[in-house]
Amino acid sequence: MTEASEYAVLVFHDRYDIPAKALDKERLGESEEVFEYLICVICPLSGEYEPGEPECGFLFPAFTDRCGDLNHVNVYQKNPDRPHMELIREILGAE
Repeated sequence: MTEASEYAVLVFHDRYDIPAKALDKERLGESEEVFEYLICVICPLSGEYEPGEPECGFLFPAFTDRCGDLNHVNVYQKNPDRPHMELIREILGAE
């Protein structure tokens, strides 16, 4: 991301009712857990206020083994060959 460009930062908070599954992976009627999460995406503007395709973002907490993992963050990079390391360093505070 360049400093001269304009970007939209979109943040969503939601809850996902994780369906319970039997050993044969068939869905059971009742859920056992609710996954509460935060998604953030950073998109260049394609017009005055219209966000384009996300360039990077993250999901917190990570969703691991059908439940929330508070020790990890899933990071999205549109172009893995040119990752936005500023997202990891400045926003998430990691290296």
